[in-house]
Amino acid sequence: LDQETFDAIRKNQASKRLEDVSKLVRFLKQIAMFKDMMTEDLQEVSDAMMRLTYRKNQKIVCEGDSSTHFFIIYRGTCDATKKSGKSSKDDNKDNEQDKYNEFGEIILKSYVARDCFGELGIMKSQSRAATIRATSDQVVAYALPA
Repeated sequence: LDQETFDAIRKNQASKRLEDVSKLVRFLKQIAMFKDMMTEDLQEVSDAMMRLTYRKNQKIVCEGDSSTHFFIIYRGTCDATKKSGKSSKDDNKDNEQDKYNEFGEIILKSYVARDCFGELGIMKSQSRAATIRATSDQVVAYALPA
C-alpha cells in the first residue's frame, strides 16, 4: 500500500466519521431534551455515544440490572416490560386491561425512534425498573454512559 493510497483511505474515513457525527447531531436536535443545545455541545454528546444494534426479542436492558447508560432509539421499536409473577401467558388473563408479550411479561410502554429511556435509574442511582426488549426485526440505539 503506497502512501498516496493510504492517505486517500484515511481522508475518506475521516470524512465519513464527520458525516456520521453530523447526522447524529441533526438527529439529537429532533429530541426535546436536546433541541435547545448548541451544536458544539451536541457534538460532544454524540462523541460519547455508542451505536448499538439489537435483534427482535433481544433484551436491551434487564429489570433489576444497574443503570449504567441512557438510551435513545434511532430506528426500530421496543417495549418496556415487567415480570408478571405468573408462570405462563395463559395465567395472565386475570387482568384484561394489562397487555402481555409472548414471554408473559406485562407491557408497560412501547418505544419508537426518538424515544429515550434509562435516565431515571441514572438520576436516582436505582437499578432498572423494567426490561426493554426489541420488538422490531432490528433496533438501532445510541447509548450514553452515565
